[in-house]
Order: sequence, then structure tokens, then C-alpha cells
Amino acid sequence: MSGDIQAQSPPPGAFIMLTAKADMASKIESIQRGADAYLEKPFNKGELLVRIQKLLEMRKNLQQYYLKKAKELLRDPGNSIASVALDCG
Repeated sequence: MSGDIQAQSPPPGAFIMLTAKADMASKIESIQRGADAYLEKPFNKGELLVRIQKLLEMRKNLQQYYLKKAKELLRDPGNSIASVALDCG
């Protein structure tokens, strides 16, 4: 990974590393730094598309799960978080 990328935090969306580096140390380092997937060049277009699709599905599912949990917390009148949120709104 280049110095510029190392200095930045990973983007909030899916981060797929496409690289010519095929050694295990590079793969592990990229995943430790936040890569959701690591594909060595030459990569298979079909694999890339499936990984993108699955990462997006996973993010959507997580978003829906936590949105549901937040709504449940806000509906519970005995919950201190709900009281603070209602006071602010």
C-alpha cells in the first residue's frame, strides 16, 4: 500500500484492494488496515462483481439491523436513551 493510503483511514464504504502483490504478508497487512477484500492482479471480473455485490448486501443488512434496533430503543419509554432522544427532538 502506498504511503498516502496508509496515512488515511479506510473509506466508510466497501474497500477492495486490487493489487499485483500476491504475497501473504501484503494480503494480511491490507486486511489489517481495513480492506474488505483482497484480489491479486490479474483478477477475475466475475469474482470482483460478486464480492462487490456481497459487500453491498452485507452493509445494507447491517444498516437495516441497526436502524431496527435504534427504533426499538426509541419506542421503549423506560429507556434512558429514548428519553434523551425525545427531549432533543
